[in-house]
Amino acid sequence: MIKAYPDLKLIRKILTATTEQRSSILQTCKQIFGCEEKEDLQFVLDWPGLLEYLNFNSALDKLPILDPQNKIFQSIVDILKFKADKEVVVYLYDQIFVEYLRLVKATPQVHFDFLINEIQSKSDNPLFQGEQDPFSVTLVYYKNRLIKQPKETLHDLVLYLAWDRVCVFLGRLFDDTSLQASNGLEILRECLIESFQHITEDGKTLPSLYRLIEALYAFKMKEESLQSYSEKEWDTLCKSSQALQSIDSLADASYVDDSLSYREQSEPFALKFLTLDNVDTVKARLMLTKYMLNGLKEEVSKWPYVLRQYDIACLKENSGGVSLSELLH
Repeated sequence: MIKAYPDLKLIRKILTATTEQRSSILQTCKQIFGCEEKEDLQFVLDWPGLLEYLNFNSALDKLPILDPQNKIFQSIVDILKFKADKEVVVYLYDQIFVEYLRLVKATPQVHFDFLINEIQSKSDNPLFQGEQDPFSVTLVYYKNRLIKQPKETLHDLVLYLAWDRVCVFLGRLFDDTSLQASNGLEILRECLIESFQHITEDGKTLPSLYRLIEALYAFKMKEESLQSYSEKEWDTLCKSSQALQSIDSLADASYVDDSLSYREQSEPFALKFLTLDNVDTVKARLMLTKYMLNGLKEEVSKWPYVLRQYDIACLKENSGGVSLSELLH
């Protein structure tokens, strides 16, 4: 059995495709990764992938809009303008995280009954008829995890979702032109990096690395910092603008998030990813990720995180389903 991570766009494509198109998509994916004739290909779903498959992403619509008109956003901006003490800024960060944990917990879909029922419904009504359902193993995994460890599993999901929203919120704060880095934004940036390390080292939830990178990118693009970059750095940052994602849904960069590895180690195989992102976008995201990881390695003592080996199949849509555009290694 070969395992591959599909991105959210491919999952949506499969959900809306005809029976013939789904079969064609699956066969194309098998051929790309060299599956034997009767060998199964299983899709591995991280939290965003599972929630997309369960039609969950609409739940984010219930969370507050993160723009300058938002009262919470504006009140934090006003406090930061006065160059608050470090203790105050750290307290603000903690309160932002607590608020998002509260909001996510109040979302109806983040509930045992909802999740277990949706997973069971998908298992009982597989999308792929007459062949092995490539989602079946992942569905069994999450069902068993929910049944055996319901509190822990829901906690990890809540933490993952709250982390995603906190990163987006801070990214918008870093973007605010009325604030300079000295207005406590450096402290908020440090808090975000420390939170990523803490959550990742805990080993239960894998927080989105790419959401962290997008927030750090917003900080780097503060106007007062733009003159300090070398020509090579500036070129990287400019080209990376196309790599940023919509804030209205969860991060969709599994080839970054699920490639995260704790320290460099010799892996027996490369992780396999399937994406409907175009090749230039994928390359821009990988370039930005590697640039930020190199910076963190220099900045943070004993920074342990690197990307594992990967095979990224960049797909393009056609009338029959999908075809391979380029395979990145």
